Amino acid sequence: AFAIEQKHVECHDSISPPATPPPAKVVPSILAAISAIISGSTYRAHRFFLSQPIRDLFLQTWPGSGDHRHLLGPRFGFASHAVGEPLLPPLHIPAYGTTTYYGGSRSFPAMASLQPRDRRGDILGSHHMPRGDPDHANAVCGWLILLARSMQGHERLVALRLLAFVNNAIDDDVVSMGHRSEHVQKAREREKQIAMLAVPLAVKLIQTASESKPPHSLSAQERQGAHLVKEEACDVLALLICYSKDLQVAAVDSGAIKQVCPILKKSFDNVHLAKPMWSVKATVPDEANTDMGQRLGKHGLPPEILHAMICRQGALKALATIAAKEDLHRKAIVDAGIVPCIIDSLKPLPVESPMSLGQNRGQVGPRDGNTIDVILAACYLARTMSRSVSLLRTSLIDAGVAKPIFQLLSHQDTRVQQAATDVCVNLLTDFSPMREDLVAEGVIRTLAEHARVSSPALRLSSLWALKHLVTASPKEIKMKALDELGAGWLAGAVQASQAPAATPSGGGVSVGLSTPNAAGEQVDLLNPSTMDLDEPVEETDLGGQDEDGEVMFDESSSTHYQSSQLRSTIERSQQGFNSNKYLSTVREMEQNPTLQARRDDVAVQEQALDFIRNLISPEDGAFMVEHLLTQIGSSKLFDILIAKLSPLPGSARLAGNHNNARQVYNPTPIILSSIHIINHISNAAARHKQLLIAQKPLLSAWLPHFNHANRQVRVICVWAVISLTWIEDDSDRKEARQRALELRLCGVESAVRSLQHDPDLDVKERVKTAVRQFDLLL
Repeated sequence: AFAIEQKHVECHDSISPPATPPPAKVVPSILAAISAIISGSTYRAHRFFLSQPIRDLFLQTWPGSGDHRHLLGPRFGFASHAVGEPLLPPLHIPAYGTTTYYGGSRSFPAMASLQPRDRRGDILGSHHMPRGDPDHANAVCGWLILLARSMQGHERLVALRLLAFVNNAIDDDVVSMGHRSEHVQKAREREKQIAMLAVPLAVKLIQTASESKPPHSLSAQERQGAHLVKEEACDVLALLICYSKDLQVAAVDSGAIKQVCPILKKSFDNVHLAKPMWSVKATVPDEANTDMGQRLGKHGLPPEILHAMICRQGALKALATIAAKEDLHRKAIVDAGIVPCIIDSLKPLPVESPMSLGQNRGQVGPRDGNTIDVILAACYLARTMSRSVSLLRTSLIDAGVAKPIFQLLSHQDTRVQQAATDVCVNLLTDFSPMREDLVAEGVIRTLAEHARVSSPALRLSSLWALKHLVTASPKEIKMKALDELGAGWLAGAVQASQAPAATPSGGGVSVGLSTPNAAGEQVDLLNPSTMDLDEPVEETDLGGQDEDGEVMFDESSSTHYQSSQLRSTIERSQQGFNSNKYLSTVREMEQNPTLQARRDDVAVQEQALDFIRNLISPEDGAFMVEHLLTQIGSSKLFDILIAKLSPLPGSARLAGNHNNARQVYNPTPIILSSIHIINHISNAAARHKQLLIAQKPLLSAWLPHFNHANRQVRVICVWAVISLTWIEDDSDRKEARQRALELRLCGVESAVRSLQHDPDLDVKERVKTAVRQFDLLL
């Protein structure tokens, strides 16, 4: 109603006239309430901008029939029919000319920023999924930008916060990601509009906060507004740019680093605490004669200190998001001289009551400690800064970041342990000069203890850090890491529970973490590996059923399929947008506890397999393979690999009786890690190669993955064959020939030769070597 009254849009719905518009001064409070409700939930954000009043607001903007919502997009500058001219500056974004965007395409690297690593799945085959509504999403974001530009001060900040929540929910939309070129183009247009029109507004608010007038020259209302802007401006900027490299670049181009760093430094200035005036009445009631249920809790921080802590937290988060992807940004932050501030922000508050900070003196200094939220933000900044190899070896080691991080690993708060462990993921890499210091402090035992806790996130990060620790480490450290974890526990973490291939839930949405793959067909419907430095409604009206049966959704492959055991071949682009079905899928993927448990389980399995992979890497490979086989047992290790490479339980039931039906396998990261282990065993001693060749069930389970859709899987499969057929010396020639014969008998040689015309150049080059060795031996 407010948008119609302000002539942002003109509603022509004669059936349900708009409600009475609220007063203009109430609108920021409404926006703040919406932000509070949808915060932290992609599903609730979708419920907001896909709600019927919001959809009708833009669908009924033009008289007559037809959908003209594209005119509200960035290209036309929110050209509402109510005004007849653009309300925002129109932006020219070059058309994206491809028919489908492939997330791993090297031909279009500029689109990589639209696919954040930890928020994107595989996008191929997405035409089988319920599509989003990009015109509506762009219209909502444009409208929120229009609101923000029409406001000032804290009210503008409220509108930008809601814009950030909505935009992040759209970007986090695992249902509509990776559609045809029109969807990618409109996503780019929306991002460009936010970069040009919203990010500079947020940076300007930070500048206003850092250059605020003296409090005595402002009215009480102005002081309160300036106080809130200073506390929230950096946090809103962090929300706005956290998932997009282009938005982070736009923030830096707008001068964000220059404006945020002074706020962080000023938060460490001595704070003068206001002393209350003396009163004849006791300000603190006598609790000796007060019932326990009526006694107050512990005193919190004084308001002056709390304000400094909130500003510090926001500045740390803003800098962390700016430094998330670009090394140039990290170096600019270091040049601004805030590395000592990061170290000071990692110190916790003393255990005693925070009010004791202000006792016996009139000011509090920066070395008195930080709140939990500040420590979490500081760990996040340390984590993003430590992604730079050069900074790891210079500024961060000079500042001594390793010691406070190690101390935080034993903090009583699990969130702090988690954040510190995430930093250790980067500090324990083979190129980090702080690895030896952390090992000497006892980080292996601490991480092993964290790996056995009940928290899935802490367990995952601990295994990730240990995986990096054993990479290119001496065998003594590798053996100690394995001993601290326990061979039995490690085997159990890898095995976990084999989830069935598909488990229908409620409205026919399958949440099985399975991956379809047909031997001989390179259909890229599998998850890409996400291994990196550190770095996842009403059930009615779901679209009904068709002749192929109930529609199910496979989360890992991001694909809908039919319960008739065949992938759907229906062209869903011809169907209209079904908001109920769309919201149902979003809610299922966010709130289904079974799905979340399986995601956590698969993530832990991947890191545990990678730990084994790095444990037996070529450095001391033969010795560590022998040690691992002794600790876990050769039969148990090979059984684990067979289980990871074989079709999932229930796959045969899904495949039915069709001759060309596709089997359902584990997600690609698990398959890739398992074959890496096979490759490392193949690179060990001759007896280990013979032991591997003797595992006929393992070779049979391995065979289909030579035609895997993921190029990395195909490459490592061929590398393993090269290792198995490699001739170490003349004495090994006879055994190498026997291994080649075994590979021929089980079909591996034919699988390798079939890849001679593989579209990937790396695969073809490796195949040449493997074929040459087969020809030499046979």
